[in-house]
Amino acid sequence: MPLRWARAPVTRPNPPGFYQLLSFGDKIYNNYLATNPRSPFGRLTWKGFQDITDGSSNTIAASEALVGAVANRQRFVKGGVAANQSGLSQSPITCYTRVDPNDRSLLTGTVWATRGRYWAEGHAHVQGITTVLPPNAPSCACGEAQYCYWGVYPPNSNHPGGVNVLMCDASVRFVSDTIDTGNLAAPEPDGINGFVQMKSPYGVWGALGSMASGETIPSF
Repeated sequence: MPLRWARAPVTRPNPPGFYQLLSFGDKIYNNYLATNPRSPFGRLTWKGFQDITDGSSNTIAASEALVGAVANRQRFVKGGVAANQSGLSQSPITCYTRVDPNDRSLLTGTVWATRGRYWAEGHAHVQGITTVLPPNAPSCACGEAQYCYWGVYPPNSNHPGGVNVLMCDASVRFVSDTIDTGNLAAPEPDGINGFVQMKSPYGVWGALGSMASGETIPSF
């Protein structure tokens, strides 16, 4: 049985607040168009439970997230997306350079208020989360082209110290901001080729986003 998200698509901006966004896993490059994702969901594609060989209790399906569709909310680390950031697929830690050093709750440069807005679109920067940077870290979109939508989009919330995630077995787990993220200066596991079975370099958090990479998931 394929995994489907039971929510009707909309074609208007959603009001600001919390939304449940689907997991695009630890894929970065072109994750807004990936047709062979490492995660259960991707744009115009989905997987079945038989594809989740890492185990449904070890694979994230979705997470809560704050959205930035109000005046100035897009400027916040929790809700906004920092656009035009180069080098993300080779060293995702570069996204942290977009956090305002004078106010760590804000982003610098060009920002978007796209998260959670158009459910029918299916892009990662709109209705997805990635398991690369930890929960409540900044979100960044690529800078390799004028209209560049792939990037890193961690979940976020107003809970102290973490976020709630929905696993593929329908359980809900709380994930700490301090979860192991491995080497955030490492390139993504599959480059541009979409190899599903390579282990994630992004620690336990990255492993929770992949569905068939054979990682051992410790307690988190």
